[in-house]
Amino acid sequence: MRKVLIPTDFSANAENAVKYSFDMLKNTEEEIEFVLLNSYTIPHSTNTMIMSITEILKRDSEEGMKRCLKKLKQDFPEEHIRSISMQGPLCTVIEILMKNEKFDLVVMGTLGAGGLKKVLLGSNTSEVVAKIKLPILIVPHQAVYSPPDNILFTTDFRPTRREEQVKILLDFATPLKSKIFILNIHRQKHALNVEQAVASSGLENLFAGIEHSYHCRMDEDIIKGIETFMKDNHIKIVAMIVRHLSFLESIFHKSLTREMAMHAKIPMLVLHD
Repeated sequence: MRKVLIPTDFSANAENAVKYSFDMLKNTEEEIEFVLLNSYTIPHSTNTMIMSITEILKRDSEEGMKRCLKKLKQDFPEEHIRSISMQGPLCTVIEILMKNEKFDLVVMGTLGAGGLKKVLLGSNTSEVVAKIKLPILIVPHQAVYSPPDNILFTTDFRPTRREEQVKILLDFATPLKSKIFILNIHRQKHALNVEQAVASSGLENLFAGIEHSYHCRMDEDIIKGIETFMKDNHIKIVAMIVRHLSFLESIFHKSLTREMAMHAKIPMLVLHD
């Protein structure tokens, strides 16, 4: 059984991320357990006040989970769902949970284009992406689920040391008969031997069981090249292996400065190497 961890603060964007992940993963062949997590932190104060605030926050967390679970079990009665309410910073709580059980995917909701810049440059999502070396599905608030028939997988043709991370992508893409567009964007005009690059990358073995195609584009602005390809090919989900968090941040920063809206609607699956 695979386990999917979904942090929630009971906001609309978190609720949308929960629903999106349930819709996306309900057709996978392997059984899935969805684990909802609400973490809460205690502000600095006197001991007496801390005890009172702790009780209030704990109660609010547990009551919020009860409401959330009730709705989800009505909408998805066949799914395995459980909840965890736990005190502490989100990233610390996730690290504690990971010591006791194995999770295959983390799902995070964001506020859309503006929200993505904000969260990726300094709050929960940024810290989780940086510290938690699990596949992370980032779901913008405006994302509406439809079967991802076209999925973009960006690559630099370097072999990945963690093939199991890519397999989570195949888990939901294969039953839906999605097509994987494997894209390399390079800045300099040079003769790239695609067959040789593919052979050395190990990608052909990874994607052997699903329809896929290779694409190479030249663009001095890698982010712009990705965005253009996404528009031209009606991409529903972007998956990328992130070797440096700074690159992920630059995607959202540059998109915002050009007032691009793609990140307000298209989820991103972040894979770690």
